[in-house]
Amino acid sequence: MERLTKIYKDGTHGASDNLPCGENSYNYKNLLIEKLGKYEDLEEQDRLIKLPCKVGDKIYSIYRCFDDGVQELIVKGIHMHSYTTTKTMLFIEFESDDQRCCGKLRAEELGRTLFLAKGEAEEKLKELRGGKNGK
Repeated sequence: MERLTKIYKDGTHGASDNLPCGENSYNYKNLLIEKLGKYEDLEEQDRLIKLPCKVGDKIYSIYRCFDDGVQELIVKGIHMHSYTTTKTMLFIEFESDDQRCCGKLRAEELGRTLFLAKGEAEEKLKELRGGKNGK
C-alpha cells in the first residue's frame, strides 16, 4: 500500500504530498482508518514484528569468544526460524568490519551480550568484570 504520510525533519508526521484526495477529505480519513486497522489486526494476531535493528546497523557484543572487550559488529541479516508451531526465534546475523568475526546470535541476547549502543555494552562488560555489584 502506498504511504499516506510523510515525516518532517522534527520527526512529526503529516499528510503525504501524493494523496489521491485532500488531506481533510472523508476519503483520506477512510484510507488512514483502513491502513491503521490492518496494522492493528496484525498486532492482535501476533503477526506484527518490530525489528530491533536493520541490516547495516552497528551493534556491539561482549560475547564470551571476544576477549578484547566490546566488539563492534555490522548487521548483515535478520531472520526468523520456527522450531515448532509455538516456538519461533529471531536471529541477528553479523560480521566485524575486518571480517575476522561473523556469525549469528539470538535477538533475545539484546541487553545481555548484544547491544544497540556501545556505551551500554561497555557498562555491561564493566559490570560483568567487576561482579554483580559493578565494583
